[in-house]
Amino acid sequence: MKLSLLNRLRVIVTDGIFYDSGQCADLNAIRLLAEKYDAIVIIDDSLGFLTCGEKGHGADEISGVKNFQDLKIVNMQNTLSCSTGVFVSGDKNLIELLRLRSKSLKYSVSVDEESLIRALKILKDNSQQREKLKQNTLKLYEKLCNLGFKPNLPVSSIVSFSTPKPIEEVKGILEDNFLCATFYKIGKNTLVSFKISESCNL
Repeated sequence: MKLSLLNRLRVIVTDGIFYDSGQCADLNAIRLLAEKYDAIVIIDDSLGFLTCGEKGHGADEISGVKNFQDLKIVNMQNTLSCSTGVFVSGDKNLIELLRLRSKSLKYSVSVDEESLIRALKILKDNSQQREKLKQNTLKLYEKLCNLGFKPNLPVSSIVSFSTPKPIEEVKGILEDNFLCATFYKIGKNTLVSFKISESCNL
């Protein structure tokens, strides 16, 4: 017999789109795992919402397993609407439980009405903003390929690649081409990540 939502002891938490690689989490595998162990699933889809999928519904749309998670968290600063605030959608009872039992926040920034309207318009109208973002992402992907790097084929507004070259050498190449990135050291390799906006001039 399945446990009720609020009595579950197992929780799976994941990003929808990983910032360092730009790749989508295997949400289908996570769904199967959650079903097997009756686990609550929480997805932070801040980098996928409005940018991923044909309709901009995010990482779960790409994975073909929409709306299976119990909670979906989105930081609007990382979405295409480029504003402030955070929203959580999902099971009403779970949200209420977390609201009542969580420690008081030192500050809280609600999503303003203008940002919500802009986000809904992007979702409803398949906005040109999303198409522009897609074009800019592909332009950067091609530019990096021409520079001799091997970036991951992007599924969102994140483009990344791994290279054995040291950070300073990679940074020099990118700066010569007016590109700015975030760098990580993973073992002997350098992981380079870019976050693209629809206003980029590439």
